[in-house]
Amino acid sequence: MLDGVDLRLARGRAVAVLGPSGCGKTSLAELLVRLRDPGAGRVTYGGVDVRRLRQDDLRRTVLLVAQDAHVFATTIRNNLVLARPGADDAVLLDALDAVGLGTFVAGLPEGLDTHVGEDGARLSGGQRRRLLVARALVSDARVLLLDEPAAHLDPEAARRLHARLVAEKARRAILIIAHTTAGLEDCDDTLVWPS
Repeated sequence: MLDGVDLRLARGRAVAVLGPSGCGKTSLAELLVRLRDPGAGRVTYGGVDVRRLRQDDLRRTVLLVAQDAHVFATTIRNNLVLARPGADDAVLLDALDAVGLGTFVAGLPEGLDTHVGEDGARLSGGQRRRLLVARALVSDARVLLLDEPAAHLDPEAARRLHARLVAEKARRAILIIAHTTAGLEDCDDTLVWPS
């Protein structure tokens, strides 16, 4: 249960939310994209209660990369351009490099046109998570909410990915939900639950 949370996200800021499973971190992210509504209090975007906004409009500008986000049974390219139709290869490859998949994809015989299988079955758990994060980086969303983006990664890969996501704050607001602080040292705020 979330109680007494006062959180402000803005471009130029990265916020980390840390805590054990079940403490409400994912619920917070779901409130921000209106997958659920608060029982008390309110969630606003640009000063407007999110319940007054069209969900499609809200989710285009506030993007949640959930732990159970879907990887489609198509190519790496098609999974990425879902976030920004018409994005060119340079944008896609830059996002893949940013999440540590650039070398992997470059080494595939079909590169960006490699099929990933049903829900990304041809990828490892870590590669699947990084593909989802790359899709978010391709997007033009003003706010990125990333729920455990480094799941399935070794500590050093998690540190690099977290640090790269924090760097995105130059373009947009960032909220990273995590179990570890590795790579999050440069966040503007760190909320630890329970406090």
